[in-house]
Amino acid sequence: MTGVKQPKTLGLAFLITLVIAVYGSVLAIDGMKEWYPYLVKPVDIPMWLFGFVQLVYYGICITILYRLFSYIEDTKERKISLSLFLFMMIFAESWNYFFLGLKNVSLGFWLMLVFSLIAIVVYLNLRKTDKVSSYVFLPYLVWLLADISWIFKLWQANT
Repeated sequence: MTGVKQPKTLGLAFLITLVIAVYGSVLAIDGMKEWYPYLVKPVDIPMWLFGFVQLVYYGICITILYRLFSYIEDTKERKISLSLFLFMMIFAESWNYFFLGLKNVSLGFWLMLVFSLIAIVVYLNLRKTDKVSSYVFLPYLVWLLADISWIFKLWQANT
């Protein structure tokens, strides 16, 4: 793509990520204030760490969306990659409703497993579409392994 379109696609990647992040925050805010602090936590992960991981995740999302918009030709494969990636982002934020909105640790755990499978599919798809994006996504997949373990222990401690 031309240099003129690239700043526009960066803005678009940022805007999409921001809108989806705000959607997730709206779904989470009440549960974070009124329910989550009272859960028994097997390991009390500080909130700043969750915040840091979220910022890194959103940075990863912006980077991948930008690359898909700017560096990958407009083909069927790019459309599939964008669709899968956007679905994953929306699913990740919707998880907040099921875990924090419904105040359900068990459902949160099971949906985290589903989300992890979706993330793996996204990763494998990115390997075919844009290897650089797949490398950018890898640190988040590593975090998911730790997150699954933590939420499983959280579920066990609160049942």
